[in-house]
Amino acid sequence: MSVSLTLKTAGLPVLALATGVAVVLAGSAWADRGGSGPRLDFATLDVDGDRQITPSEMRAGARGRFAMQDTDGDGFLTAEEVASAEAARFASRFERMLSRRDANGDGRLSLEELHPSDENEDRRARMFERLDTDRSGGISQEELALMRDKMQSRKWGKKRHQAQGE
Repeated sequence: MSVSLTLKTAGLPVLALATGVAVVLAGSAWADRGGSGPRLDFATLDVDGDRQITPSEMRAGARGRFAMQDTDGDGFLTAEEVASAEAARFASRFERMLSRRDANGDGRLSLEELHPSDENEDRRARMFERLDTDRSGGISQEELALMRDKMQSRKWGKKRHQAQGE
């Protein structure tokens, strides 16, 4: 079974609105985190350079992103096309990580290169202390869930502040 979306069935206004909301909420976060999604920025969406993003510019951006994923140009997205686009983004992200962390230049990352122990040991110890709230020397399922909930609320709180310009 192949899953397909078209601009008509997905609803271009919905795509444009979602794109706008994502831009407002994420701000420069996409660029800051090394790109785990499309690199949208204000200048890209503000095609005419008037320092405002209009609904037509948002629609054009949605169409452009759709066209980039619609590799066969048939006006439909298949699961394969979306998966291919995601794989390309991941490969690009990995190449950037490789260029920063491949200490011996062999084109591969070892566990040590990916997570240098000397660099992260203090951080790991502090994280463990924060998670082990009852100081039992182990992290329970409840403690892990509590930390996850705190991190989620912090994440959404930051997004709200970014959206409000704070």
